[in-house]
Amino acid sequence: MIKVAILGIAGSMGRASAKAILDDDVLELSCGVDPKYKGDGVSAIAELGSDEITIHDSIERIKQVDIDVCLDFTNAQSAYSNALFCAQNAINIVIGTSGLDEERVQTLRVAFEKSSSKCLVVPNFALGAVLMMRFAQIASQWMDRAEIIELHHDRKLDSPSGTSIATARGMGNKTGQDGKQEGFESQSQPSILELQGSNSIETIEGARGALGPNSVRIHSVRLPGLLAHQEVILSSLGESLTIRHDSYDRSSFMPGVLLALKSVSNLESSLTVGIDSLLGL
Repeated sequence: MIKVAILGIAGSMGRASAKAILDDDVLELSCGVDPKYKGDGVSAIAELGSDEITIHDSIERIKQVDIDVCLDFTNAQSAYSNALFCAQNAINIVIGTSGLDEERVQTLRVAFEKSSSKCLVVPNFALGAVLMMRFAQIASQWMDRAEIIELHHDRKLDSPSGTSIATARGMGNKTGQDGKQEGFESQSQPSILELQGSNSIETIEGARGALGPNSVRIHSVRLPGLLAHQEVILSSLGESLTIRHDSYDRSSFMPGVLLALKSVSNLESSLTVGIDSLLGL
């Protein structure tokens, strides 16, 4: 059995993941960590029915617990410090928290290169979203312009989403299996980066969205009733291509979460971004 600790277990994704792990034959939920619970408490989270899970208020407390992998659904700052803790204590970690910038990812890469454990940073666990990002990457080699519209629930803290940033970063670039970005400079087709020039004038600041990686414009929408949705709109003279993915329920993320937890220890690289390689992409 692969023993899992969920960091941020009291959150929506933490609770959904806990139930999926409890229902799995290979994974075992050893404990949770959430600062909402003071000290070592036992809590039957509503979605888990009668299953009682020990919840600690600090990641430091899991040193006394037999853990193979941590699953992080906290926030960017906590996820970063939690990952450093895991690197120092030889614990694998899967980070599902968005908002980690490239500088922090590179710092974590160095930390895990010195560790016997592995780190998997996942912008989006939905298999359809992973395919959407890959399709956008392929299409960006042949289309002239692209913009991204990402739509999430109104409780999401970061804007733009990690998925939209990862999508833009991959467009016009070749992503290696270890998650490192390599330019398309040697390819015959120009990248989106070379073609994204615009002479438009904003009469209201921000109307054209944020300028993301590869000069791809990203527009963020936050509304109640939404979960996680993204459109990539690409265009060339006389035509356009729209690639859209919708997650209507958090259950859409669970196959990717379980796959990541089962696979992280076998990854070749010390730190990997995305579950593309786990899907053979």
